Amino acid sequence: MERVLFAHGKEIRRMNIGWRFYHLFKEPPHKYRGKITLGKDALMLKGMDIKRDEEFGIEIPYKKIEDLRFGFDDVFKRRMSILKPLRIRYQTDGERSTVYLFIDFRKAVFLFSLRAWVIPKTKNKDWLFALRKKLAIAL
Repeated sequence: MERVLFAHGKEIRRMNIGWRFYHLFKEPPHKYRGKITLGKDALMLKGMDIKRDEEFGIEIPYKKIEDLRFGFDDVFKRRMSILKPLRIRYQTDGERSTVYLFIDFRKAVFLFSLRAWVIPKTKNKDWLFALRKKLAIAL
């Protein structure tokens, strides 16, 4: 179980980010803050809606995952974050959805030449490989 920031594609579109650029001191765009777990048959996301202060949870069965990528697309663009999101496209009840994840997002401070630099980091690549293994077993 890891900490995660996440949002669905339709929620990212509604955020009206426009041409504002991401900077190092800001979190990537997200609607929910919570925990992610690799279950036996499904990926589980549980968290809180950061604006409404409501609980939210979703289980994505591995067999329903259609696409798993690390990087930007036409919804989550490069200008929105310096970190690449982990994208999961899945289908449930005839509806196709995409969720964008930032797993274990944190800001690391590095000292270099007597200056402190804040460098954001995630564990997205580690989770990409773990999910690919789960998908290979599920399919």
